[in-house]
Amino acid sequence: MIGNVETLIVNNVEKKLSKPHYLLGVFYDGELEKAVMQFLDENGSRLVLIPDPVNHKPYFLSRESVDEIKSNKSIVNHEGFLDVLEVYK
Repeated sequence: MIGNVETLIVNNVEKKLSKPHYLLGVFYDGELEKAVMQFLDENGSRLVLIPDPVNHKPYFLSRESVDEIKSNKSIVNHEGFLDVLEVYK
């Protein structure tokens, strides 16, 4: 069992963990409306949760055209939908 769980509210991107930690995963916190990173300290005894300090926005990739996506009501009417951007590889 993991020992302590700590949450660091990070308002400044330059704040860092003081010792090496392992990134376990990232999940979305609906209350904070942010992604939260889960780190485990090098001893495996402390779990640290850090909310996204740069306000990353979720995204998805599609082979459909911008027009096809914009005409899909289930996508554009979703409460989390912001925009459609076309990118090229």
